[in-house]
Amino acid sequence: MSDTRSSPGGRFLGLLLLLFIGLKLTGHIDWSWLWVLAPLWGPIATVLLVVLCGVLFIAAAGITDWQYQRHYWEAKIYRWWHGEPQDPVSWARIEKPNYHTKITLIKEIRAEFDMKIKEAKSVADKVW
Repeated sequence: MSDTRSSPGGRFLGLLLLLFIGLKLTGHIDWSWLWVLAPLWGPIATVLLVVLCGVLFIAAAGITDWQYQRHYWEAKIYRWWHGEPQDPVSWARIEKPNYHTKITLIKEIRAEFDMKIKEAKSVADKVW
């Protein structure tokens, strides 16, 4: 007895590939060879697409220590800029936010800094 096992999907794709090639060679379909051979490259492309999406999701969702440290200093500068108290206990409450919150906070901080810089330049222009 033979102990070979094959998945039903593999047999189906093999038969589909043979059917498409037969139909193409006999002239019953006028598809491009790319689509005729799709049962060959389709599963590989699907697996690669899933792996790529997984890698991108992990890369986008992961917050590295560098990003956390950057968030900490940006929040500290933001609080200093707005005159909030500088006691060490308040800094212990800065927590690691989720990815979207961090991006939003960084955008808000940069917008505040840009506005303050414009105000300072306009005051300096009036003085000089």
